Amino acid sequence: MSANPLFTVKEVLTAACAVHRINGGFVKAADAKFDDDKVANSHFLYNHFLGTHDRKTGTNKRQLVDMKPRDAVQADAIIEYLKGLTFKAMERDLTDFEKNVLKLVTAQEVGKDKIGIAASLPKVFANKQTADLWSDREAALSAVSEYVGTLGKRGNLTITIENIRYIASVGSNLFCGSVDGKHIVKFFNNDIKYQVGDTIDIAAFIKSHGVSKYHHGKETMVNRIKVVDKDKSK
Repeated sequence: MSANPLFTVKEVLTAACAVHRINGGFVKAADAKFDDDKVANSHFLYNHFLGTHDRKTGTNKRQLVDMKPRDAVQADAIIEYLKGLTFKAMERDLTDFEKNVLKLVTAQEVGKDKIGIAASLPKVFANKQTADLWSDREAALSAVSEYVGTLGKRGNLTITIENIRYIASVGSNLFCGSVDGKHIVKFFNNDIKYQVGDTIDIAAFIKSHGVSKYHHGKETMVNRIKVVDKDKSK
């Protein structure tokens, strides 16, 4: 193998999809470093394409990933979907990561320096699809959403969690939910363990009522969240 081997984008992403399937999701190298039960997705890919160095023989031994036809189908879907970042670039500035992703999926071949980012693309693809679904749902809610609660006061709300995403700039998860299936309520929290689709009762401080600059509908921001156990409150 040459010092700087090249691999087709299709084969790299097919292997990445296979690893994501086999590994049950995406495991970062940093997480695997401190957990013997975890193997980073990128490590699987490096072994598949570049091999692991055998000190006894001085050679590299490849450990091939078991790829299925569905992995190739998924790879095609990822490539076509992420090429759509070209259109995003017309609307806003892409992040450095998005620029690197776009360069990768629009190339014919990539070198070993791109294997790490390729390993993460099945997760990126899944996350962006989830974000798109929420954008559509949020747009529908914005057409009927009204403010809930009394501004500057605490109140009890029953919220269905519609979306959860991590906001790196504030280091917290942003929970987006609906009251009565139409009124948008949001809050930041890192302690609540509920998931999308769960309906929870909370006591919260009504922090603000405002019109979103993104979906242009009314939304209520709350904080100082406390989950209410109705059974215990009876």
